Amino acid sequence: MISKLLFVCITLIAIDAKANLRPNYLSIKLTSDKLEAANGQEITFWLEFTNEDKGTRPILLPGNRKSGKKIIYFSIFFVKDDFYTEVFRESLDITIDTSSRGGIDFRYLEAGETFRIPIFFNDSKNYNSHIEAHHRLPELLSGDYQVLVWYQPWNDDLAQYAFNPIDPFGHSSEENYDTTKLDMSLEGTQSNYLSLSIVNSFTITSPFESTEFCPLDCKFCAVIEKENWTKVSAIIDGQTYYKGPTNQIDLDSTWRMPHRNVTWLGPNPQAILASLPTFTGRTIIFSTPSGYQYYYLSWQLGEIYEAKSRMSQIFYWIGINRSLVKTAEVDYCKLVRFSPY
Repeated sequence: MISKLLFVCITLIAIDAKANLRPNYLSIKLTSDKLEAANGQEITFWLEFTNEDKGTRPILLPGNRKSGKKIIYFSIFFVKDDFYTEVFRESLDITIDTSSRGGIDFRYLEAGETFRIPIFFNDSKNYNSHIEAHHRLPELLSGDYQVLVWYQPWNDDLAQYAFNPIDPFGHSSEENYDTTKLDMSLEGTQSNYLSLSIVNSFTITSPFESTEFCPLDCKFCAVIEKENWTKVSAIIDGQTYYKGPTNQIDLDSTWRMPHRNVTWLGPNPQAILASLPTFTGRTIIFSTPSGYQYYYLSWQLGEIYEAKSRMSQIFYWIGINRSLVKTAEVDYCKLVRFSPY
């Protein structure tokens, strides 16, 4: 009888505990094209963030942050007989050069949308200047390991505007609960485990295969490889500049397609100023023989004709309310900045 009562009590406790658990609708997937590396070899990891909720939800990403605590950091485990031993965990402290300002990326993901960012390990050239490369692997013995990413957005003050805080017991503040935010444990969340083998020598990369937008004789990749940034800028400018009633669909935009020497092309901003002229921009990371190169692209959208605007104002003063001249051009886009950052 006592055993039956004990069984019922344990079952009720289990049901109650399960009822308090909240689903995690932010999926984080860790991938890499290189599952085998030697100590000191550069490794590129990719992090895919997916909003599995039913509505548009905000998340935080590292952006170009220069100080404070990391919101993304790694652990490495040695596995033997299904027993995981953590052999390395990254420091949360950011020690990047702060001569230029930086910040996190507050980004909205639509329902089911996935957003991918790169993480570079052992990129010593950019370690002190870019958060994407602010990661190093320790010297590890040869063998098989498992890599895990921790996501801790609460290291940033903006987390309160993106997530509902959930305590370790699955509880939240019902008074301040916001259905337009994702639930996030105060302990953060993590990605899948990714297998990584440490070997004694560098692996040979597979030869590049031509694609529709990036053949073996791709002019865009050729000037990137030579680090001829004047020509790189000219190609981008020539494929994005338009003025007047031009159909953008008719323009050549192959530079925005996947290229072997373009590691990552950042997205357009999710919001810009409505008044003209305004500006938009995106980041781009090139792969060259001397390492990764970080550049920023900025375009002017719209144009105001100063002389015509003054003329239109004079017409207005003398009683002609209908403008006789065109004072602005909405269909105007020009590359105005291409520079390292």
